[in-house]
Amino acid sequence: MAKIYCFISDEPFLLQENRLIEINKLKKEGYLNRKIFFADKKFNWDTFDSNDSLSLFEDKELLDIRINGFAPMKDCLNYLEDFSGKAESSKIIILSIENVTKVKGSAWFKKISSITKSSYIEKIYPNQFPAWLKSRAKRRGLNLDVQMTDYLTELTNGNLLAADQELKCLKLISKNEDLNMITIKDSLIDSSSKDIFSFSRSFINSNAQLFNKLLNQLLIEKVPLTLMLWSLNRELSFIEALQANPTMKVPGPFDYVSDLKNKAKTISEDSINKIKIEIAKLDRLIKSENNEKLIKVRFNTLMSYV
Repeated sequence: MAKIYCFISDEPFLLQENRLIEINKLKKEGYLNRKIFFADKKFNWDTFDSNDSLSLFEDKELLDIRINGFAPMKDCLNYLEDFSGKAESSKIIILSIENVTKVKGSAWFKKISSITKSSYIEKIYPNQFPAWLKSRAKRRGLNLDVQMTDYLTELTNGNLLAADQELKCLKLISKNEDLNMITIKDSLIDSSSKDIFSFSRSFINSNAQLFNKLLNQLLIEKVPLTLMLWSLNRELSFIEALQANPTMKVPGPFDYVSDLKNKAKTISEDSINKIKIEIAKLDRLIKSENNEKLIKVRFNTLMSYV
């Protein structure tokens, strides 16, 4: 039986995360050729060749199909049913269904559940967010007390993606030590007054001159280097999220979100991977020796990839 994985959720961040986990698993099985399709109500499901069969000379292919804002229609369900009935195929489908009301109990959901390996990811409501945040922090090796949880909830306004990015920041600066409110405020609030935001924004805008100026300023002000690395990683995470789902909501001012969306359209996966490698080298350099000259060189190397 041909494989179909289906993820359904009103939470874009969680849907994307679960989808990416499955994609990475399938890559290890040889499904390296991934094609992404954004299906609207007029989408032609005959786009896909339903008659292919697995051969020794055929590449494995992953069809990443995404539906946003409406339930799968009859032609979609018919295609999936035909596909699932095939004995074997060189293709695997990952279907993402986002922002659909009345999922459970609907006829289409019952149909999808019978022909796919489906996962319904529950929405995180505001009253559930603090518990989710604490659980998420624990997965990263961080313990949040009530005060810290309330503070981060207010800071991120209940945005899952923003909250996850802040936890990544805290993990970087905590060095596995116990966290307290002073640590959080120094890292997340004071950083804004030290131009961390402008620093990372100059990075996504490919403004090398401003980037270098702010880099020197931040080094003079003794801003933690790990926090500077986090700020760049944060932008990369948002860019990758927007590449995977262009309609995803990203927290921040309109012009900043616009900059991220523009960069997501122009930067390649290869460039992002090279930036990640350089950031990893920087991280090792920071931990092994505090050579400011080499650190500056490494930071400026990042700009050649954006």
